[in-house]
Order: sequence, then structure tokens, then C-alpha cells
Amino acid sequence: MFLYKKEQDMENTAGFLVSMLVYYPEVGGISYDSKKDAIQLRFIIFAPEIRQDAMLSQALSTWLTLRKVATELLDIKVSTGQNYCLLQVNRDAKSFSWGELQFLVELLHQTFPNQLRAPQAVPEEGALFHEMMDYSWQQNKSRKPRGQIIAYREKGQVMLFNC
Repeated sequence: MFLYKKEQDMENTAGFLVSMLVYYPEVGGISYDSKKDAIQLRFIIFAPEIRQDAMLSQALSTWLTLRKVATELLDIKVSTGQNYCLLQVNRDAKSFSWGELQFLVELLHQTFPNQLRAPQAVPEEGALFHEMMDYSWQQNKSRKPRGQIIAYREKGQVMLFNC
């Protein structure tokens, strides 16, 4: 079966987003918006309130500066629920990298020990796996699928929608 180029691009991007959710159970949801060329990561933190969003933004901004990454979009927002907070990280897809996701997850673990939602641990795959995922993301960035892809985790399964 042959796919049109835009269908292949959508499939590649969807595959990458699912890989992020599978490898990093801390990521509660992720979406890609082709109109804005932006990624939104969502994390659930089991705390009635958090006030570290400015510190997290500064830490991520510093990490990007040290790696000489020019960003067009870096925005962190917090929404509160009854006994949890939803942390949303909005990033431009052009400068986003797999290494940045690794840094962000580790930063959240250090900032919110035992409060970050992580259903199960995924075994460490090593540097080769991370390089492969970063390469895959770099390839996907050059192909811009149309529409929006949303992926999230529900009851231990990864759900994927093409809007």
C-alpha cells in the first residue's frame, strides 16, 4: 500500500509522538499543531498547587541557551485541579529536541519528587536509542503534516487522534 506524502508525514509524526509517550510515562499528553508548528507537552503533578512554573521556565531557557538553541516559543502554564496540577509546556517544533524532553523530565523529577505522574518505569535504552529518537525528530521537523495530532495516555494505553 502506498501512502501519499502528506499521509506519510502525518504517520511519521504520529509515530514519534507515540514513542515519546511510551518511553516517557511522565508525559501525560502531547499534541502537535501544524498551523503553529508547535508542540504542547502535558504533565500531571499530584499537588494541590505548584508555584515553580517561573523556575522551570528559567531552567529550561538556560538549558537551551547553553546549547545555543534559538527558540520561537517557550511557554509554561499551570492549571490546577482538586488534588493535582496540569503543567503545559508549549514549544516550537523547529527547535524542540529529544534531549530537551530528557532534560525536562529529569528537571520535573527533581523538582517534584514522588509527585510527578509516572505509571511505570521504562528501562534505560542508552545513548544510541536517544540519538536515534533525536534523529527521527529532526527528520520529522522537515516534513510538516497538516492538521493537529493529539496523543495521550489513558488506562495504560496510548490514544492518538488526528484532528
